[in-house]
Amino acid sequence: MSHEVVEKNIGLLAILVILVISVGGLVEIVDTNNVKIWVRGNSHSVKVNVISGRGPQGPAGPAGNDGADGDLTDVVGDLTPQLGGDLDMNKKHIQFSPNLTSDLTASGIMVSTTVDANATGFGAALFMNSDGLGFDEADADAASTMPCRALAIESGTGTKKILLQGFARKDAWNWSVGGDIFVSTTTGALTQTAPSGTGDQVQKVGFAWSADIIYFNPDYTVVEVS
Repeated sequence: MSHEVVEKNIGLLAILVILVISVGGLVEIVDTNNVKIWVRGNSHSVKVNVISGRGPQGPAGPAGNDGADGDLTDVVGDLTPQLGGDLDMNKKHIQFSPNLTSDLTASGIMVSTTVDANATGFGAALFMNSDGLGFDEADADAASTMPCRALAIESGTGTKKILLQGFARKDAWNWSVGGDIFVSTTTGALTQTAPSGTGDQVQKVGFAWSADIIYFNPDYTVVEVS
């Protein structure tokens, strides 16, 4: 069995340590990164990389992601982490954070794409252009500028991040907590008052998590006021 297999599997390492002790061997923890094993006078070193707060890690990980030997040592500090394959959720969850502590921040499912028009800035309601090549500000005045598909989480136009689902905070908002939020008849804006004019488009896009945070989860069903 190669050292690499042991180094990658802390469970296997633990079993081997127990077996070594059971046959009269010795196990020495040299430091936080190395374990040395003696069996009948022969020593074998096994490197165990320990990441603070994350437990032991083996030598796996794409080269260049931190550390000279390619170990992944700082997920939080890596602003552009990449997976080498599909992410197996192992029956667990993706957890968004509603506890946004700063103005103009968001947490959720987002993409970087083309935004063609955004005079509102952060939090603008966006619909997809009919040509499918970008997003413009939504407007509940007409069906041609609906439905809202995303929220702008960066100001301006060009390649920008947009929120498809999740939490967004804007201190300028003043929502009634728990109330539904709709696309407004003011271009790009959101409102808690459902549009009511003839021909207006009514679409719920989420609810107020707090006075300045929306949980954005748009219902693509749009009702036209007759």
